[in-house]
Amino acid sequence: MFFNRYFSTIISLKPIQIVYQIYYKFVPGRSNLRKYNKYLGKRLEKLFLVLKYDQHRSLIEISINGSLFKFLNQEYDFKNKINWNYLGSGKLWNYNLQYLDYILDNRIDISVRRKILQLNSIALLNGDLKPEPYPVSLRINNILIFNSFFGINDVDVERALKLQIDFLEKNLEYHILANHLLENYITLFLASYALNDYKLNDKFSHKLLKELEEQILDDGCHFERSPMYHCVILYRLLLCIDVIENNGCFENTLLLIQLKRKCGLMIGWLEAFSYQDGSWPLVNDSANFICFSKSELEKFAHSLKVQTIQTRLKSSGFRKLKIRQFEVLINLGNINPKYQCGHAHSDLMSFYLWKNNKQLIVDTGVSTYECNNVRFNERSTLAHNTITINGNSQSDVWGSFRIGKKAKLTLNNDKLTMLSADVNNMLRSSFKTKHQRNFNVINNDTLRIADFVTVENAEIVSRIHFDYRVKPKIDGCKIYFDDFVLKYDSGLISLQLETYDQAIGFNFKKKSCKIVACVENVSSFTISESI
Repeated sequence: MFFNRYFSTIISLKPIQIVYQIYYKFVPGRSNLRKYNKYLGKRLEKLFLVLKYDQHRSLIEISINGSLFKFLNQEYDFKNKINWNYLGSGKLWNYNLQYLDYILDNRIDISVRRKILQLNSIALLNGDLKPEPYPVSLRINNILIFNSFFGINDVDVERALKLQIDFLEKNLEYHILANHLLENYITLFLASYALNDYKLNDKFSHKLLKELEEQILDDGCHFERSPMYHCVILYRLLLCIDVIENNGCFENTLLLIQLKRKCGLMIGWLEAFSYQDGSWPLVNDSANFICFSKSELEKFAHSLKVQTIQTRLKSSGFRKLKIRQFEVLINLGNINPKYQCGHAHSDLMSFYLWKNNKQLIVDTGVSTYECNNVRFNERSTLAHNTITINGNSQSDVWGSFRIGKKAKLTLNNDKLTMLSADVNNMLRSSFKTKHQRNFNVINNDTLRIADFVTVENAEIVSRIHFDYRVKPKIDGCKIYFDDFVLKYDSGLISLQLETYDQAIGFNFKKKSCKIVACVENVSSFTISESI
């Protein structure tokens, strides 16, 4: 089991990931920030930005009062001294402490923000806080923006910033790739303007251009297929456009054209993916209160004259059915990218329902990135709106950000009112085991979902998760919820309502209801508005 898991995980990696995993593990003195002094002689320039300061607010809900930090729905009071290595609230909380998003939050007194920035810089210079590429990337971005509006005016802060830029350039996250590497490239591209460094700009404008081609799919979705990370990356790319257009240091014409095109596509994808009220289901690793909203990103784009490019959900693997006043979003895409699926879930053919500004059938969300049972369950097939066979996930999710054996989806029918796909190569199943699911719109008022499972003597369970504000009721083979009725018309063995923990945000859950239906190999149900 463990051999197969590790083999399936490693075989999907790119060679460069394996090489740098080994290299970074054994290279001596990598975290000694003082040796990264390449840019100490450079003058630090303020960036001119069109987007106003109050738009560059913190990307998370936060309140700071002296030594009290509160974000990700957890708070901690450091009292006498900030411990930048504090892990009592988890690694992600510690990372958010290090990102320094909050120095851009105008709800916090500017003198408090300056003091925290200084303390963070001193901790880095003294070696009390070891640099890590991803937090360094986000921290540099925030300091550059802060400097643009307020000025740093501190020798230690400026020195630590320049050391971190050199550190990041020499410690790019080739062992992880995906959104981490893209964040690295964006940061160093922005830093080239702040340092007025032609070589740095030339190097990372080309790298950024190449990475955009891989990471932004043809329909505009970021290739990790998380709407949260899609929005985070979109915001960073809009910031790049702002810097290029309003700081005349370098000629980045080709990159600017591509950035505007990619951002236009990304906004178009967000429009196609989102429900009519601008919300979206929390598919894959997505959570509320982390990124800018759809409307805010559209305002940013408009201020930069980025034109929305209309697009259809296609290469991202998502599909949307519109039936009268309600919408159904369906996941018909494989785990992507195979070499970095840390933010993917085992949720092929799961679906979600929205009507009248309310998400009714939902993704259960994520509440943690810690390596524990909660993280495992939230990524598993059991936490999504599809079928499990003998209690197994479709794919082998493990650790905090790993997937071993990956189920494979084949799309058979892709029409406006009829979708069909099947999944095989599932965990602990023979290659012959297959789950086929059909979605059919009937008379423009009813959705029929039919499941076919090709395995004998198996426990087949269908689950459907409701939002915590929905109070479903069972009546025989029918479930009434909001203005809808869900009816099993074939293959039902047993039906019951159970409770589950719905992740509203990180470290924030509410009790909700789910349908747990034991079904036969062939089963079907319909969803329609009740009369």
